[in-house]
Amino acid sequence: MWNTEVSAMTEQNQAASQAAQAPAQPPAPKRPFRRVGTFTMGVALVAAGLVALAAMFVPGFDPTLAFRLSPLLFLLLGGELILSHFQFPAARLRYDFLSTVVCFFLLGAAACMAVVPALWNYLGPPAMEARAQLQGQLEAQLRQELADQAQIAGMYLHTELPYYEQYTAADSYEALLDQADIRLHFALFGPYGDAQAFSQDCAPILAKLEGLEEQLVYVEFSCRQGPDYQLYLNSPFRLDFPPEQLAALVDSPEAEALELA
Repeated sequence: MWNTEVSAMTEQNQAASQAAQAPAQPPAPKRPFRRVGTFTMGVALVAAGLVALAAMFVPGFDPTLAFRLSPLLFLLLGGELILSHFQFPAARLRYDFLSTVVCFFLLGAAACMAVVPALWNYLGPPAMEARAQLQGQLEAQLRQELADQAQIAGMYLHTELPYYEQYTAADSYEALLDQADIRLHFALFGPYGDAQAFSQDCAPILAKLEGLEEQLVYVEFSCRQGPDYQLYLNSPFRLDFPPEQLAALVDSPEAEALELA
């Protein structure tokens, strides 16, 4: 029994000695890092510098075009990523943080530059002056043409121009009118006994609007006194309705009573 224990201890010592003498396994090699985006940032900085120089020294240069082309930086960054993946397959790719920030900044600037001209065209002083000029001239024209319509108690006119065009006060009235959307509301004195009588007063007013069919968005009539008669017409327009047809389109207290019954 003693010999057995000594033999077991000897074998254990030999195993431990062999394990100590065995060469250590070398650590797995670390994969190198490859930074992606530095080239794209360099191109972006060079392009931004060239645009700044051109804006300062080239007469008539439009820098907004360069900002609108800034999404090309994302194509360049994607191309750099794909090329690095195939050129350095063993490397771990890491984005250049500064390059990413620069690309997003330029894209945000491009979005702003695309929005600012539209806002300026729509809300800038030249556009506001052009709209006021159109509104004033059209209102004066309509009041002159409708001066013989004694049944009109009031008129509300609203004109709107498309936001995507550029307008100034130098634009002609005819050019502005061709692009305008026109909304009209007429309040008639009344009172009226029925829808037929109300439509009889609406028909001659519509006839006076001839020539504005393309620009009219809607025309609305209401009664200021007596029963609440209303007539609402929207695009596409026909301005030569006979009173009998208009009467069928009038919202009247009688029609509401029949619906409730």
